[in-house]
Amino acid sequence: MDVLVLIDKLDDLVHNAKAVPLTDQVRIDREEIYDILDQMRATIPEEIKQARWIVKERQEMLAEAKRECDRRSLTIQRACLISSGIVARIWSRMS
Repeated sequence: MDVLVLIDKLDDLVHNAKAVPLTDQVRIDREEIYDILDQMRATIPEEIKQARWIVKERQEMLAEAKRECDRRSLTIQRACLISSGIVARIWSRMS
């Protein structure tokens, strides 16, 4: 379960808890709290794994994009050199 959903459940549990008369305190079922906390403990490691996977995928995509950019840059540089050579030959023939 999503950690944010569990936080919302915890918030609802506190918000809807019965007030203790003449105090600022509320009564909450301890087992319900422990159940939600256990679910949070179980969920957080999985979400961290997912986040790490997303970061890894992003880094791999960026690395691939950089390699493609470098490859295209070399192709453009080669094309410029070739075209410069062609222009130089044309100019030398025209002279």
